[in-house]
Amino acid sequence: MSTYEYIFLKTDASPDAAGEELARALGMELLRDREGVVVWAPGFGGLPGRVQGGLSPNFYGTAGDDPEDRSAIDGYQVVWKIWRSNSDEEMQLEIAWAIFQELTRTVRWPAALVHGLDLLVATWDPDRGLRRFPPLTTVDLQDEPIWR
Repeated sequence: MSTYEYIFLKTDASPDAAGEELARALGMELLRDREGVVVWAPGFGGLPGRVQGGLSPNFYGTAGDDPEDRSAIDGYQVVWKIWRSNSDEEMQLEIAWAIFQELTRTVRWPAALVHGLDLLVATWDPDRGLRRFPPLTTVDLQDEPIWR
């Protein structure tokens, strides 16, 4: 499987500091290596299977001034790229959804859950709360009326 789930975080924390907070809040482990910081657990939500992901600055969102390049993932500073071992896409997304829900209850940073970098699953922020989007809602400008 080569599809990942992505949790975009709106925080001024560095990926390293965000990883520390996520690991603490979610009861996960933090690893640091030459490639960066990884938050992982041997299972999550009562389901076995290693779940992990590296944190990095959000280089997927556009930083340009062209309004035609807007996307739902702009404005988030950190991204957590998540995958689960021995899993199909549905199960991996289910685990990422469970992580996302717990994260929004404990960490409280505005966040967006995205499947495969193109489908917007959900967002959370303190003003609007949790919003789950219809299937096949993209992060792209064409679906801005839905996610805006």
